[in-house]
Amino acid sequence: MALPDFLFLDRDNLQYLDVLVYTALRWFNRIESDECFPKHETIGIKAGVSKNTVIASVKRLEEAGLISVKRSNKIRESNYYYFTAPRWNNRLEKIPKDFFETTKDLSSHERAMLLCIRQFFNNVKYECHEPKPIKFFAKYLGLTENQVRKQFSGLISKDYIKERYTISKFSDNLRRYYKLTDKIDWSFDQYQSYNLQTLNTANITLKVA
Repeated sequence: MALPDFLFLDRDNLQYLDVLVYTALRWFNRIESDECFPKHETIGIKAGVSKNTVIASVKRLEEAGLISVKRSNKIRESNYYYFTAPRWNNRLEKIPKDFFETTKDLSSHERAMLLCIRQFFNNVKYECHEPKPIKFFAKYLGLTENQVRKQFSGLISKDYIKERYTISKFSDNLRRYYKLTDKIDWSFDQYQSYNLQTLNTANITLKVA
């Protein structure tokens, strides 16, 4: 699955649960045929949210330009979904195909927050060395610190993120940092790059497993 950078969600009137719904949509993308047409109920089951949440989220994602939707005029026939090219840079972050299976012990909000903050753990060791991570994540995600703090604490308590310490190079003081654990296999190549000059950003499905 492929995930673009999700930054400044508030600017696009997005909620962080929308990132989870977007990822669920990606899960249903058929690479061999470039087709994605799950029902709202099916998306909700995969993401662990209600049908109404999916409908509202799809609308926000569409208005933000992250997806386009070809709606069916027939009852009980699914819509078709298409994914636009990344907006912030030309890279798509790979998310393991078994993400939803692996994270069954997380709430939908914790899953969504993990997807949101994943983009800030992008060095080789999957570490984040920001001295004030809650404040940092909240600023660049466009969320409140309370929103981030609650879910971040849950991810630590359920062992998806570890709190670590290291000795500062310039003093004997301990410095705290955070690391993604191996509960999820993040060890594949982090990014797939695309030449955006060759992509039609209007109705396109990007092929990334």
